[in-house]
Amino acid sequence: MGRHIDSQKKNIFINKLAIGTAAFGMAYGITNSSGTVSMREVERILIRAYEKGVQKLDTASAYGNAEKILGQIGVENFHVTTKIPGPAKRGPTLRQWDPSKMLSQSLKNLKIEQCHTALLHDPSFIDSPGASKIATQVLRLKEEGLARHVGFSSYEPAKAFEICVNLGFDAVQVPFNFLDRRASSTGLLDLARKNGIHTSVRSIFLQGLLLAEPKDLANCERLPLQATRQFRACCEAQCISPEQAALSFVLQEANDSEVVVGVTSVNELEKTLEASCETKSLVWEELPPWDSAYDPRTWQNKK
Repeated sequence: MGRHIDSQKKNIFINKLAIGTAAFGMAYGITNSSGTVSMREVERILIRAYEKGVQKLDTASAYGNAEKILGQIGVENFHVTTKIPGPAKRGPTLRQWDPSKMLSQSLKNLKIEQCHTALLHDPSFIDSPGASKIATQVLRLKEEGLARHVGFSSYEPAKAFEICVNLGFDAVQVPFNFLDRRASSTGLLDLARKNGIHTSVRSIFLQGLLLAEPKDLANCERLPLQATRQFRACCEAQCISPEQAALSFVLQEANDSEVVVGVTSVNELEKTLEASCETKSLVWEELPPWDSAYDPRTWQNKK
């Protein structure tokens, strides 16, 4: 059964939300059958989100032309997180890698002078000999006034806090959803909160798999279909929508972390906002153990 929450709690939940913008610049998501969101629909989404109190955006230079679209519409009233690529393993050397130049280009595309958070999109730099030099360059982004917080996006919550502390970062983004609970089970979210590290969580719907299946399963391999089907069946049995179950879990368990939610239409946004206004906890007594198939990097497309 759901329980209505007071307006103060409702505002706290809504204030956590950030609009994920990957689909604004490319056909993103394993269940996405509609392609890239039109610029007109992006504008409608941003207007409605702001009206409802959602004032955070999550984007990246790798999301096609999403940054340019956001800049054309105007995002000066939003707290923007963007991601820049780390040094390539092949090609340009570390000496040629210039995060200030890359972030400046992103800010130019977004038509803002400073972003709330700048993250390295590729965490592979962490295991490289030049990790400390890379961190120094990234930390300089704060000194230059280009970002208020800096850090990295990671798939490994168990290591994220230690890396932040060792390298001096104050921001990290990790996956977190009903099936992938590593961010909380490893203690990352609690440790980050206690140490003033800004956290954001993504993949709360597991690229949409918790809500629906891809239209063409023949082209997909390694998807955790059994677990996601069990999740949806459990939701149906308990009269809870998958959106409400997935979102309620993250909003309640992710402490004060920013919660990134991808939407491709105003209707999807409205459903997300509605789901955030009630807590509906799903009871699943035999929760499946962690599986590497919950990591989208392991999925394969035969095309």
